[in-house]
Formats: sequence, structure tokens, C-alpha cells
Amino acid sequence: MNTLVHDGSSEKLPFHAGELAIQQQAGTLAEAAWLGQRMIRDHMPEQHRLFFHQLPFLMVGSVDDSGQPWASMMVGAPGFIHSPDAQTVRINAQPLPGDKLAENMRDGARLGMLGIELPTRRRNRLNATVEHIDDDGFTARVEQSFGNCPQYIQTREPQLVKLSGPVQVHEYAVLTPADRALIESADTMFIASNAAASADTANASAAGADISHRGGQSGFIRVEDGRTLLLPDFAGNRLYQTLGNLHLDPRAGLLFIDFDTGDYLQVSCTASLVWDGPQVAAFAGAQRLLRLKVVGVRRLANSLPLRWSARSYWPQIESTGTWQQADRAIGLERKANEWRAYRISGTRDESASIRTFFLDAVDGLAVPSYTPGQFLPIRLPAAAGGLQRIYTLSAAPDGQRLQISVKRQGAASSWLHEQSTGAVIEAKSPGGAFTFDRSRNRSAVMLSAGAGITPMIAMLDGLLPNDGSQVHQLPIYFVHGARNAQEQAFAEELANKRASHRNLFVHLVHSQDGDAWSEAVQARPYRGRVSIDLLKKILPFDDYDFYLCGPQGFMQELYDGLRGLNVRDARIHFEDFGGDSPMRRMADTDAPAAKVELVDLASASPAAVKFHVSSKEITWQPEDGTLLELAEANGMTPLSGCRSGNCGTCASRVLSGRSGYVSPPGAQCAPEHILTCISIPLPSAAGEPLVLDL
Repeated sequence: MNTLVHDGSSEKLPFHAGELAIQQQAGTLAEAAWLGQRMIRDHMPEQHRLFFHQLPFLMVGSVDDSGQPWASMMVGAPGFIHSPDAQTVRINAQPLPGDKLAENMRDGARLGMLGIELPTRRRNRLNATVEHIDDDGFTARVEQSFGNCPQYIQTREPQLVKLSGPVQVHEYAVLTPADRALIESADTMFIASNAAASADTANASAAGADISHRGGQSGFIRVEDGRTLLLPDFAGNRLYQTLGNLHLDPRAGLLFIDFDTGDYLQVSCTASLVWDGPQVAAFAGAQRLLRLKVVGVRRLANSLPLRWSARSYWPQIESTGTWQQADRAIGLERKANEWRAYRISGTRDESASIRTFFLDAVDGLAVPSYTPGQFLPIRLPAAAGGLQRIYTLSAAPDGQRLQISVKRQGAASSWLHEQSTGAVIEAKSPGGAFTFDRSRNRSAVMLSAGAGITPMIAMLDGLLPNDGSQVHQLPIYFVHGARNAQEQAFAEELANKRASHRNLFVHLVHSQDGDAWSEAVQARPYRGRVSIDLLKKILPFDDYDFYLCGPQGFMQELYDGLRGLNVRDARIHFEDFGGDSPMRRMADTDAPAAKVELVDLASASPAAVKFHVSSKEITWQPEDGTLLELAEANGMTPLSGCRSGNCGTCASRVLSGRSGYVSPPGAQCAPEHILTCISIPLPSAAGEPLVLDL
């Protein structure tokens, strides 16, 4: 909780040091400053005053004498909350019997309040200081008031009921089996946090409790054991009030409600933030995770006089995952080199020559996780020649299915374009290093031509989701070249994203005139080709990262032009799938030397190589060439692209042993992986073979 201060000529940012620290690490500092000064008020607008007045319950965050936050609910007939003026809120109700809120209520207490109307998915936040307590309730002074979006809220109709019998309060240290069952099936929870007055909050007015809603599919919270919960953190308002409070004080209070029985589970815990790792990558929609260590549990029965109707999920809930799906995805990562069958469940024409194919896993298991920009290795049926190709995934992962967009320009792509729904192909797990680097807090320029638009669309989908949220808040300039309007792919998607995201600037370039252009994307496409001269005209003076994808000549021309403008090599990202010759790069003069072991093929010694999946063990000789050539000579068909270490297609996991590169790699690959097209085995002192997951 923090206070928006008006000093006449300027506004102080309404965030304390913890919130600013999380915003900095998440890359939303500038966006949060812009949003915070516009959406966080020091008074309640008329719309919010009317909204709270009609609610039958109120979520409240409070703090006990030890500083432990607690999440609670107060209940009353509509009208029990009212606001006599924009600076005041009056609550005519008492805490529920047995709730810790009764002990925490005192004059001067800083409370976090959340008004949430489940039937309509509306919610508004309110932070206030208690000024008066009486037998009917309490009055508080408004410190902050701001709205929240309807994301992740499941609709339910509440109904007041009469309770009979005594209230039952059970307190213990570890979650019981009944508690675990409630949490693991939950689709809704509330979390209270606190920023205590200290030097870290910059000023005393930034202190106080807060409460927020978290929602997902049933199964979105993991109970690792009786003392540990794991909660995904999805995209939200990008202000990070809860995480900011936890940055200063890791203590949190959780509330779970059994909507059928009215049981009321309060959990006190300490939180730690997990920013990345395989679990974050595997959980659809998660940007990070909260690991919550349970300190104490309170279960109240016969205290809450509300029951609810059956839920209706938030319409976009399938964009988020469950732990069961995440576990399957992690398990599938271990089978990355195995072919799996996928059925074409639908298609969509993106242009006259590019068609999107939607792929469902035939085995019913989760589809693998991936990073937007990566490619999918596929293999056609034997009747189609068993051709193997790699096609870029053209959407951010949703945990449900895969999506590739293919230009018709060869035997494999032609076969795909001739298939109808129901056809089956095979695919391995996605790969490739051409992805958006979120660690770089810079504006981005995406430059593509022809089918090179597909990884850019996937990256854009991950950075600027269709729900209007923004993972990347700085400007994105999307520049694409096509022949004409008929060959312009993803025009509708670009128009929708441009309308939803003010930081996206779309510039389309057509080399020929076309028909029926939609001005929702831009007034008219530029005539000509994507070039350095065009970039000089459309890009404001700024510090950019550049992403290139398209024909090799297109990328080489732009790369050379950008380097000629003194853009650092480290700021230019592309993926080279080969051609007449590999892409030429000019290293930055101050770039650190690559930490790879370079070896001379001619003077190398024989070494044992074991191909784990193929169950083949071979003694490599220098005349065998690279590991890719060795595998192919022994009947294997590993994926490859440029064959010069620049695209990353041939990357394979090293299970054990040593290897070296015969030339410097141009592409990066995951830890414990090597580029087989430029690698050879090296003997080990113990005589153990190099073991590859091939």
C-alpha cells in the first residue's frame, strides 16, 4: 500500500521501494510509472463508491501485532459498504466469528480492501486507514483507490444463508489432507501482504496491508507437501503491489473458500519468488512462480454465511495451465528427440501462399513448451516420402496445441497445403535460439520479409498478448516486406494488436501494388522494399535491438547496413538456415572471446562416440568429419539446417563425455547441448565415450 502525493507541480510515484524493485526486474518501470500516475487515486471516484455500495461481501487484508498479514472476508446485505464522501468509506459489519480480522482491527490500522463482484468479474481496490470503530462497524480514510481488470475471475452467484450451530475454529501448523484437497482443486484464492513502515518504504505513508485476487484453472496451485505451495504468477496490471510488498516483507496471508460448504481456510506463510527455470517455462501463462512456505493454518467452519452457484470460467482461462499439464510438459522435455504424432485439427489461410496448421498431440499428452521464435521439426508420413523439415511456430505457447504457418514453396510444404483436417504428421520438440531477449530493456525493431514473418508474429504474440496486457512495455517497431496485399500474411492479427497496444508500431512494405487493402493496419503500405533508407525515415532516434528474419540476401543486406551505422553486432539477432553461404558477421571489437573449445580436425585423435537413442557405439576417426556427418553415415537422420554452426537446428544434448568445435559457432544453444554440424568428439582420460542424445 502506498500513497499518491500531490504537490501542485508534480506527482510523486505511488510506489514504495519494493514495488519499484520488482518493476525494475520485470522491465515495467516506465510503464508502471505511466499507469500508476493515471490509475491510482487518493480518493474514491463516484463509480467506485457506487460499486462498493452494491456488494454483499468485502475482502480485507490486515496485519496482526507480530506483522503477519491475514486475508479475510466481511459480509453484509448490499449497502453495508457506503462512502459518505470521496475520502471516506464506512463498513457496517463485524469480522466473521473466529476470523483473525477481529483481533487486527484497531484505530490507525492500515487495511487493504478488495471489492469483487464475481457475477460480473468487476473488481476495484481500496486501501484505507481506520479512524473510528464502534459496535456497528468502522470508518476509514481513503488512501488509495484504483480499478483492476476482470482477468482470471471465475463467475459465481453469491447467496446469503442462515447459519445454525457453533462456529468451529481449528488451528494447526501443517496442511491436512482436507486442506490439500481444497487448495489443489481451487480456482480462486486471495493473498494479503504488507509493507511495514521502515526506511525501505521511502516514507511512512507507503506502509500498510494489501489484498489481491489470484485465479486460474482448478489445479493451478500445487501443494508440494504439507508445508509448501507453488503458485504461478500470471500477467496482471504490471504494478506488482503484492510482489513489491513481499520483496520488503516475505510474510503473506492466504484465504481459500469452499464455495459449496462455506468452509474458510486461512494460511499464514512466507513467500519467495522464482523468476525462471523449467517449471516457469512449462506452466502456460506463468511469468514467474511464488513458493509459499506454510507457517500456520486456521480452518473456520460455520462462520461464513454465504454459498455460491456453480462457477463459470473466465473466457480466456485456457491460456493458463495447470500443474498436471506443466508436469507433462517437463516430462516431454526429456523425450525431446523422440518423434510424436500430431493431428492437423484445423487450418487458416494467412495469405495467398501461407497457411497456418493447428496441431493436436495424438497421444493426448501436453504439447511441449517453447519460447516464441523457435521452430518445430516435422516429419511427413512414409507415403509422402518421410520428408523432414523445420517450420517456425507462429504463436506463443498456450499449452493446448501447436501452430505452424507454412509457405507453399516445395515438396513438403505442398503436401501440407493439400491436406485436410485429420491428417497426421510427426514432430519433435521445438528448438532454435532465435528468440526475444527479455533481459534487454530496450525498444525493439522486428524486420522480416516473406515467410520470415512467422517467428516475428510468435514473438509479438508472447510480448503483446491478445488480452491487452503487455510483457514488453517499450516501443516495438514491426517492419515487414511482402510482394502485395494478397501475399501479406497476418494482416488482421497485426491490426488487432496495433489497436490493443499503443507501444506497437506497424510498417508494412509492398514491392507491388495490390487490391483491397485494410487501413486498420496502416493507411497504405510503403512501396518498395525494406531497406536501411526506410528505417532511417520511420525509426525515431533511440537505442534498439534488431531482429531479422527472411531470405538470406535480405538479412545480409540489412545486417551490413546496420553495422555500417555502428549498430553493435550484439544488438542484431537473426537465425541463419543456410543458403549459398553462411551469413557473414562482424564481431564487436570489445566482445569477449567465446568460451568454446576449438580443435583442429586434421590433428584430432580417434574417440568413442555413443548415440544413446539409436543404441549405436562407433569409434570416430578424423576422416569421418563432424558428428553430424558421422551420424548420417551410420543410418541416422538428425535434423540440420545451415551445416555451418549458424542456425542451431542440429543442436543435440550431451549426456556425458567431451567434444570440441572445429570452427567458432554462430548460433547459441541450450546448456549441455552442442552443434553437431561443427563438433567432433574428444578422447577422455578414462576412455569413456562421448554420449549424445541421438
